[in-house]
Amino acid sequence: MKKNIISFCMTFAFIVPAIFLLSACGGTPTQKLERINTAEIVEIYQDCYGSVYADVTGFEHADYEFIGDSGRDAYSLEFSINNGDWFISNIIQDFYNEDGKGIYQIAYANVLNESNAITSYANAMTGQIIEPGEIAVSVRIPESNKYKESSASTPLTYSLKSNLSNNLTEKLDIFVAEGLGDNVALSSDENTKFVFYKDSSNPFLLHIGKYSSTHNGESGENSLYYLSILELTDEEQTEFNDLGLEFKVLSYDPKYVLEQTGEENGEQVNYQYIDSLSIESRENNAVYLTNGWSDNLNISAGKIWQYNYSPTESRKDIVFLVRQKVTSNSVQSPVVCINYTISYNNNAN
Repeated sequence: MKKNIISFCMTFAFIVPAIFLLSACGGTPTQKLERINTAEIVEIYQDCYGSVYADVTGFEHADYEFIGDSGRDAYSLEFSINNGDWFISNIIQDFYNEDGKGIYQIAYANVLNESNAITSYANAMTGQIIEPGEIAVSVRIPESNKYKESSASTPLTYSLKSNLSNNLTEKLDIFVAEGLGDNVALSSDENTKFVFYKDSSNPFLLHIGKYSSTHNGESGENSLYYLSILELTDEEQTEFNDLGLEFKVLSYDPKYVLEQTGEENGEQVNYQYIDSLSIESRENNAVYLTNGWSDNLNISAGKIWQYNYSPTESRKDIVFLVRQKVTSNSVQSPVVCINYTISYNNNAN
């Protein structure tokens, strides 16, 4: 009897503090609620560097509650590639700010040194290595303080490319010539490159030619190649067609017309120029789109860029982009921005 009383007292001594502890913490922990998955992958694409992105709708879950210092927010989602481990990815804020799109990076490409071959893809969060070829990707809304993780979406399939595209400037000059036979003196031989040249009667119409070069026979600093532009042979036309180019003619955008300060006759003056590098960077780092791109280069007067090339000269230019199209094996190439002058006016008094 004495032992039973002691046992009861010891049990009571443990139970009572536990009850008070539960009371202090709010009682029995609340069971997390089920969450309906509103997230759906509508497209998977790659940029010109091979990185892989998912375009997702229904990504916002504003009732999300932070879990400690997890770095998650109301746009964080979890992805799984080929039924692998789930990993968190956060929305790319620039794309969301610009047009409200839910773009998430889900993998990056491993490229063989000095080669365009993509050897594999990797996910930084899980360390998962993925071979080029077909993948299946699912998305879900992650667990929060209040909700369980949602069910997974129906997987969307995509075929990972095995190659980057070649550097287009190795094959195409960014210069637009005035016409056939237009001579250029350069320190290096460019006779492997194609080049655009203006139609003799319509500056909005461009043709494609190829350089032919002759060397001046000099050496060292005096060495020069004289390049003239010739029409394409049938074989060269086939070679050009095989590049698989597409074009986008840009409308005037003042944010890409920049000013710089120079000196003229001892006075500081302002000049303007078209920031082609920023245009290229913006296009290469934007959401991959085919909208606005065409197999044909269609230039019109409605696409004129007018700016003050110098204090005494205003110019009307055309600005267009060129890239190699996506193929079954290769991602699209980085864009090349080309601008050329249609006409200019002397503003001097």
